[in-house]
Formats: sequence, C-alpha cells, structure tokens
Amino acid sequence: MPESVAEIKTSEAGEPPQWATTTRYIAGLGLIILGIIGLLLLLPIIQVLFIAFVISYLMYLPSRALNQRLGIAFPLAVILLYGIAVIVLVLLILIGIPALLREINNLLITLGDAWALFLAALEGYQPGDLVLSLGTFQFDFDPLIQPIRNFVLPAPADVNEPLAISAINLRALLEGVVNVAGGAVYVVTSVVGTLAGFIAALFLAFVISLLTLLDLNRSRGFLIQWLPKAYSREISILVTKIDRVWVSFFRGQLIVGSLLGIISFIQFTLMGVPGALPLAIQNGIISLIPNIGGLISAIPVVIVTLLSGSTVFTEMPNVTFTLLVVFIIILYSQVIYTFVSPVIVGKSVNLPVVFVIVGVVIGFALGGILGALLIVPIMSSLRLVVSYVMAKIALHDPFPGEDVDPSAPHGFISQIVRGEAELALVELEPAAELAGG
Repeated sequence: MPESVAEIKTSEAGEPPQWATTTRYIAGLGLIILGIIGLLLLLPIIQVLFIAFVISYLMYLPSRALNQRLGIAFPLAVILLYGIAVIVLVLLILIGIPALLREINNLLITLGDAWALFLAALEGYQPGDLVLSLGTFQFDFDPLIQPIRNFVLPAPADVNEPLAISAINLRALLEGVVNVAGGAVYVVTSVVGTLAGFIAALFLAFVISLLTLLDLNRSRGFLIQWLPKAYSREISILVTKIDRVWVSFFRGQLIVGSLLGIISFIQFTLMGVPGALPLAIQNGIISLIPNIGGLISAIPVVIVTLLSGSTVFTEMPNVTFTLLVVFIIILYSQVIYTFVSPVIVGKSVNLPVVFVIVGVVIGFALGGILGALLIVPIMSSLRLVVSYVMAKIALHDPFPGEDVDPSAPHGFISQIVRGEAELALVELEPAAELAGG
C-alpha cells in the first residue's frame, strides 16, 4: 500500500512513477542473468565478434578523419573506406599472395636441398670430426651429434636378414602407402578447411564491422543514458582513457611491426638469407606480439639459416652465419622496442614486463594468436576499470583534479558509450555540480 501511495504522489507531481527498491534489484538481477545467457549463446562466434570489434576500431578513426576533414557524411566515408579496403584485399589476393607463394615454394625447395645435404653430412660423420678449439680449450660436439644421428637417420639394416619380399611384407608396404596417402589427404583437407573457415570468419567479421559503423550515428551514446547524471564526468574520463589505450596500442604495434618487417627484409636480402620476403613478413607479423614476439619470430630464421646458410657469404659456416643474423636481429629489435615503441605508445599502455609475458601466454592459451596480440590493451583496460571500481569502493574520486578533455579524440568506444552529444552536455555543466548529483 505505501508503494502505491508513493506512485500516486509522484504522478501528481508530474513525474513518472518509479519502481520500488526491491523491484529494481529483481529487474537488475534478471538483466544480469539474461546477459550471461546471451554471452553463452554468443560463445561459438565470440572470436568473430572480437575480430569485428578490432576491424571497427581500426576503420573508425580514418572514417572519422574523412568525415571531418573532407566534409563527407560519416556513412559515406565508411563505405568509401571499406571499398578501398576491399580493392586492396583483391589486389593482394591476385598479385601479392601468388608472389608470396612462389617465394615460399622456392624456400621449401632450398630447405629440401639443405636437408638432403644435412643427412649426407650426418651419414658421413665420424667421431672427432666436429671439435672446436679455442686456445687451450677444446669442445667436442660428438655427444650432441650422436643422439641427433640416432634420431634422424634410419637404423642400419641387418645384413643377415634375407631381402625376399613376402606377401606379408607386400601387404605391410601397401598398408604403409595407404596410411601415408590418407595422412596426406587429411593434412590437405585440414589446411583447406582451416583456410576456408578463416576466410569465412574474416568475411563475416568484415560485414559485421561495416554494419556496426554504418549504424554508429543512431547507436552512439546509448550506454551513458542509462547512468545517473552524476556519473557522466567519471564515465566520460574512463572511456576516454580506455580509448587512448587501444589507439596507442594499435598505432604503436602497427608502426613497430612495419619497421621490423622492412628492416628485416633489407637485412635478409643483403645477407643472402633464403626466403627473405616470407621470413620478413612473418617477422613483422609475429613481432606484433608484445615483448616476446621478436624472440618467437627469430625461430624460423634460425632454422632456415642453419640448414641453408647464406647465398652471399658462401664461405661462412652455417652456425656462424646464424649467430651473426640473430645478433643483428636482436640488436635492432631491442633498439626499436626500447627507444621507438615507448615514444609511440606513450604511457597509456603501461604494464610491467612480467605481467605482459604472463598475459601473452594466457591470451595465447585462451584465444590463440588473436588473444596473444590483444592481451596487452585488454589488460590495460581492465587495470583502468579495476582502479575506478576500487576508488569508488573506498569513497575516493577516481580521477582527482581531472575533467573531460574536449580536445581528446573520440575513439570508437567513446562513441558507443557516451557519443559527441553527451560530451557537449558534460562540458556545459561544472564538474562540481555533476559530482554533487
């Protein structure tokens, strides 16, 4: 009965009736349960949605730049930019990928020849052939070579065993051929299926991101309207900081990955590393993984140089050449990671190295390569959210002395959460008035 009286009085005052506290708690709990159910339903395509979010984020900033600097309507700028992206992808598929496949094929042929020479060297190896002398010290690598020979080379045949081919041997031979053929078919089918699935997922994410940006004008700022006005300042500052994290991360990693790819291609070409183009591309892509990407990207280079050596320094031993190549990679990688990357990324993405390495491992275990690539901005965003929540729990101002920065660029997350209209509204009201509700 008291609730009904309160509702009648509120209605007489000209304001809509409000739910009781218990009703609001029940409704909020119901929304949380529905959100969890929705998340479980989306789990099969969560990776596609995450890729769509990344594409939307990357495409939003140039679309906004076209909108503001050229006066093009935002939806038209989005369509124009996506059209350019499609043309670039088509040219890449028609021109770039065949050239890359040719390079990879040449690299595989080179590695095959090098592997045959390696097997021949192992077969002709005699104890004492590989002894390194440094002054008065001698290092015998025979304890290392012998296990490799036993593992790689087939066991010697028994000379006393007759070489007659019986029906059992023939059947075993045919079964082996069938197993090998079946395994080859399985591998080819798996590769084709995985590639087709990846292309389909990428296409779906591309379409979802396009529709998301086209609908951004209607959906911008829809989250903040459900929050009390007193929290507008705090939420606006929080999402601006999160946007800075993602913008700084994407900008920094793209520049660093491009630099490492270009420099490594120049290095591999000048030093005569076989397969310079595919190795440089994988070096630039894997280097996008924070901190340990450069180390992982060096593994294929080590394998290629150990087996093939150099096409320029032909007299240099493969081991020496590999050490030289890896030393140069470490040298310029550390220069870029130490001096270039912090300047580009800034202080927005600021996590201890141990946290980053552990996070990359966890991200790779949960989300594969995509998880390893994006775990740093995710962790940085979570750090901001946790700091905000802990400040509110402790009854402190989470952003003391800070106000909404009108000059801060609106990133994709800011548009979703608050929108430009909300920014203008917050700027017109004093921060003290907002804090007081």
